[in-house]
Amino acid sequence: MKTMKIAYFALGETYNSSHAGFVHTYNVVKALSRVAEVKLFIKGEKQKTDIPVNFVSVPSLSKIENPLKYLKSFLKIKREIKKFDIIHERFHINPIDLFFVGKKKYILEINDPAPILYSGFKKKLYLKLIKKKFNRADAIITQTETLKNILSKFYSGKIYVVPNGVDIDFFEKNKNKFDIRKMFGIGKDKIVITFTGSFREWHGVQDIPYIAEKIGEKCKNVVFLLVGSGPLFEEIKNKKTPNMILTGPLPYVYIPSVLYQSDILIAPFNTKRFTSLEKYGFYWCPVKLFEYMASGRPIVSYDYYEIRKITKGSAILARPNDIDEFIHKLQKLIYNRNLRRKITLGKKMTENYQWNSRANEVLKIYNFNN
Repeated sequence: MKTMKIAYFALGETYNSSHAGFVHTYNVVKALSRVAEVKLFIKGEKQKTDIPVNFVSVPSLSKIENPLKYLKSFLKIKREIKKFDIIHERFHINPIDLFFVGKKKYILEINDPAPILYSGFKKKLYLKLIKKKFNRADAIITQTETLKNILSKFYSGKIYVVPNGVDIDFFEKNKNKFDIRKMFGIGKDKIVITFTGSFREWHGVQDIPYIAEKIGEKCKNVVFLLVGSGPLFEEIKNKKTPNMILTGPLPYVYIPSVLYQSDILIAPFNTKRFTSLEKYGFYWCPVKLFEYMASGRPIVSYDYYEIRKITKGSAILARPNDIDEFIHKLQKLIYNRNLRRKITLGKKMTENYQWNSRANEVLKIYNFNN
């Protein structure tokens, strides 16, 4: 039987980035490489990798470089792409991927509702580029049923839902690799409440200083550990309360230790200023929820359909955007150690959420569209 040859394009991501997009890309490609011949095409400097990678130079509006660098990269892809049967693109606006598709099978993976995200001039320009990719795609893969419903208004072909996942073996292997309390000077008597992820508004990170302040008024033995970076980092740093620790971005290998050695994990997603999220519903499938669950620690988040569907009892969920109820739910876990121990279903459930399972779902989609 002929081995399937897949070119996985993720030209909107950078290799070894801490961004969830790279975590997803890397793990899917790694899992696919066990059952097919696959190569990742991604931005980044040449380095040693444990998966087949072609490092690509993609023109950027924010950085002017010698155009020969891009031409050389372009020609290299053109030569390499001839041996592949399928091009799987992790969607980004730049149309450059279409130059390499030709008559090959083209699977488009789109993990946001791009057609509804923009307004004004951007909307006119981006919709044209999006439609070009949609018109050429043999099928679309997305992460949630909510996203599928949105995308089906713009794409009449087959849309498959393949959620995110987690590498349980990686988490087990690295859960005690680093002593997080020692690293950040956290006493053994402290209850550690952790947030990991991008410091962006929809993640709700801007609400954590208020949450930490209110919790700190009644619970003196609590520490909030915030791991990550992003556009709101300086704002959060300026609002930091005495019971908050900001680590900045950490290498991904630290994340299992961070989560396993915490007591409670929080995901205070905030949709208030996002018209599309308010109108169509919470459509994301956050990688961090799967990572949180793999640690077996209790989670506090909001009761959005997609979050409820992922966590299935491994989280306590407050009414969306009700920060006071979020604080109340969090306090219940702080005061009740037995309750914290009971809400540990996530680790068992993640056995069905492993990246290998996700890769097999993707492989079936390739075969369905032969």
